[in-house]
Amino acid sequence: NLDYLWKKWDEIITSSKTGKINLTDLQKVAKEPPFGLKEGLAKILSIVKLFEKLNQVSIYERNNIHGTESFIEEIYTDDIELMYKRPEMYDLKYVKTEKIHKSLFIELYRILDVDKGQKEQASLTSTITMLGVVKPLIKFINGLKGYTKQTLTISEPYHDVIQKIINSVSPEDLIYIEIPKALGLKSISEDTNEKDLQKYIKKLEEWHRVVHRFNENIINRINNEFQVHWDIKPRNEKVSTTYKYLRDQINEDVASFFIDFQLKEFAKRVLETNNDHDEWLESVVSAMAGARLENWNDDDHALFIERLNNFHIRVKEAEELNRKHQIRNKYKKRGTKSLTNSIRKFLDSLDNTNEKKIAALLQIQEELEKKIKN
Repeated sequence: NLDYLWKKWDEIITSSKTGKINLTDLQKVAKEPPFGLKEGLAKILSIVKLFEKLNQVSIYERNNIHGTESFIEEIYTDDIELMYKRPEMYDLKYVKTEKIHKSLFIELYRILDVDKGQKEQASLTSTITMLGVVKPLIKFINGLKGYTKQTLTISEPYHDVIQKIINSVSPEDLIYIEIPKALGLKSISEDTNEKDLQKYIKKLEEWHRVVHRFNENIINRINNEFQVHWDIKPRNEKVSTTYKYLRDQINEDVASFFIDFQLKEFAKRVLETNNDHDEWLESVVSAMAGARLENWNDDDHALFIERLNNFHIRVKEAEELNRKHQIRNKYKKRGTKSLTNSIRKFLDSLDNTNEKKIAALLQIQEELEKKIKN
């Protein structure tokens, strides 16, 4: 009697609102009288039942090696296969949402832009559940760059919310307790008034907007820092400006004066031709920090700024060395033997120390180079 089994499983699942049950608990009932199903069929039907209840149960996967468990926001083919082979690894918990504010789920659903443009807001009233909100919330976090997840340059409450979502093992605790606490608010319960609910929604909406903007603008922010510290003119938000400026400045002649590996690798990345300037800049700054930009933490960013300033000074020095080298190459090919002998005789006739003569020559050299340069 499949209908009776379905109702029995509903009773068991509903009772789990005070504690988790294991997937094998459903299968055990199915194999015992009055049902007496074979183990294989009991496994298949229990997984079917699980899918029927996806909007009402949270699913957890056990890690018996580390003694931990993790919330599963999406079920993939591999998960289904493992549920069949190792059902004891999966726990279920019924999520009680009937008395908790439905309007909260709808607003959070709207903030996350779920199915934007595909569903009318009015049609969501009876379909959105707490689990329907948690899954896209976790998906949003999983889609963020590692730098966004780790940096403390996002204001502390927003960083804390990200960490709460990453480390949460209970979706109901996440929505009702952990996120409100991170935002400096009271926990959400069936007694929470509308004013507090709106405050929670407003703060979470602001969190989503700030984190999304930070994540999307990482490369533009890094480009702006590059232009400021490198003193690039004109200073604007265009990565193409940085691309052109650096490639004009660091040609192969200038790069030939670089000695250490880090500066050579920096020059190599700068001189690589790439029509995607964002991709080019990401390659350059990743080489500077020794880590891919998307996986940076705040220490990587600090190292990038340190090397940005250091490399700028050393590139300027290499430019000057190259300029002097070009001048020497330009004039040594011309007939200067007679002039050199005349200068030597003149210096020999002076009653000064060699140190003073050298100092005078260096001063004259600088003045002549300035005239040539200008």
